[in-house]
Amino acid sequence: MEEVIIKFLDIATIKFIGTPELIELVKKYYPGLENKKAKENYTIKLNTRILPTDLKIPLDANFQRCFAGPHYYSWKNGEYNLAYSPPEERGGSHIVIRKGNNFQVMFHEGELPNQIVGISREILTKEALSKGYMPIHASVVSKDGKGFIFFGGKNKGKSTSFFSSIIYDNARPMSGDVAVVRKDDNGWKVIGWPWTATIDQSFFDLTKRVPKQNIPNKGKIKYLPADFCEEFSTQWIWEEPLEQIINVDLDPNTKAALKTIKPEELKDRLERFGKEKWWRWGDVFGLGKKEPIYEYEEISQDIQGKVLTGDIIQLFKERENEREL
Repeated sequence: MEEVIIKFLDIATIKFIGTPELIELVKKYYPGLENKKAKENYTIKLNTRILPTDLKIPLDANFQRCFAGPHYYSWKNGEYNLAYSPPEERGGSHIVIRKGNNFQVMFHEGELPNQIVGISREILTKEALSKGYMPIHASVVSKDGKGFIFFGGKNKGKSTSFFSSIIYDNARPMSGDVAVVRKDDNGWKVIGWPWTATIDQSFFDLTKRVPKQNIPNKGKIKYLPADFCEEFSTQWIWEEPLEQIINVDLDPNTKAALKTIKPEELKDRLERFGKEKWWRWGDVFGLGKKEPIYEYEEISQDIQGKVLTGDIIQLFKERENEREL
């Protein structure tokens, strides 16, 4: 068994203990955050014993879903909190056994222990909410030391904006699907999130690029953060001051337009598109129920809002041509 300590900004420090393959997976989700000297707040350990198939679930177990992962049957047994995700749930059938801030995870035979990363995200979600962070369903990039959020309706261009900014505008990745923001004494900041970055194969067709890795699955190409950085020769950024919030409604067949909007319009658009409908806030592991406080009005007053429509790739190419003149 090997271990790695991930210090996730000011939110939490987690020690992972598991097989070499699992530790390598963890590092791919958290590139640049390994810290051997940090003192952990939590420990997540892979228990290599095989989870029995005849596991008995108490009749009074609470069936609930974590932030953006599988459902669990959750119950308490003395000083232990237990959470079982059944075979029909995504992420591999497993049980989480928590005592204090120490987690052990057991899997059924043949299941890969990848869901341990999801368990760490649930811990970080609870800690972030308790510290006043707010999630936005969006992609995030860093440009010139500042954070830019792209949000919008389904299939309106969040991922396309993310990938295009990195390929054509020298931006760096922060998050492919969730922006996490908070206001402190220095203003609003946005942090990246340990999530995959997913893009449709058609994006590569449109940009005439050939992916170096990751064979498409149902027309989608999915990257872990470290794999993304290798593919696009870039660096994952985890924290920046927030500069702009951009509502995207892209269409490759129309000319791009970028306009500033008033705070009340940004607030209205955040209320419509800023939350993912399948997010849940269940207390799966007995860490305490936490739900976000959506401060849309305040962030809309403080941060510049814009609307981007049309062909973003053409927009970036025009900017590049202007710089060359």
